[in-house]
Amino acid sequence: MRGTYKHRSIWALPLLVLGTTGHTSVPDTGYPFAVGEDLKYSAVLGYIPIGTAELTVPRVVKVRDADTYVLNLVAEGGPPGFAVKYQLTSWVGTQQFTSRRFDRIITQNGTTEKHRFEILPDSGRYREVGSPAEYMTPRDALDELALLYYLRFAPLTVGQTFTLARHFQASVNPITVSVKGRESVPVGSGGKQPCLATEVTFLGKLTQVWFTDDARRIPVQFTVPLPYGSVTLVLQAIPPSN
Repeated sequence: MRGTYKHRSIWALPLLVLGTTGHTSVPDTGYPFAVGEDLKYSAVLGYIPIGTAELTVPRVVKVRDADTYVLNLVAEGGPPGFAVKYQLTSWVGTQQFTSRRFDRIITQNGTTEKHRFEILPDSGRYREVGSPAEYMTPRDALDELALLYYLRFAPLTVGQTFTLARHFQASVNPITVSVKGRESVPVGSGGKQPCLATEVTFLGKLTQVWFTDDARRIPVQFTVPLPYGSVTLVLQAIPPSN
């Protein structure tokens, strides 16, 4: 059986990418993020501020006996008359960088929709909590939030375009990633940051992501298509190196 991709997450609208086939192990140099990382963004629609977003790595926990990063996204705001809050939590293995669990909570104009998925990449299955149905998933499955962090250490070369199929919900795949070039991108605190300009397409929609052109690959800016227009998320400040 195949699951159907129905949610309206800010990241679900084409944003994140997948990886190559097979389990993804820790890079030789380690991950470019760590527990305690906290990235804060302002959201603008055109030139109008409409909200905020925050990406954090709060802790490592055990999920089915595996050491697992907890990754969080909270994004809220919207234009007048369209109040939205997205809360995504991803549990992804520290050794084999595959998703183990995923929460998606979306509140729109006072109505909340909650979903929790248990993902078992070793057996190639996932299910939604509260439903007896199981669906096939890639053995190197990632959810949309884990995909963002995966892209921070995936090999990227200017000029390359590749197609991937690692989203845990098969109906989302395939995903196309294009590395368009190097650009200087403004940061909220002032100045500009050299970045890799990346385009990600799935479900017929395009999102642009600019990552710092260095080992940390920090996402500095996103342009995301949403129902009420193209929203840009701008990093408020580059965090200091550890």
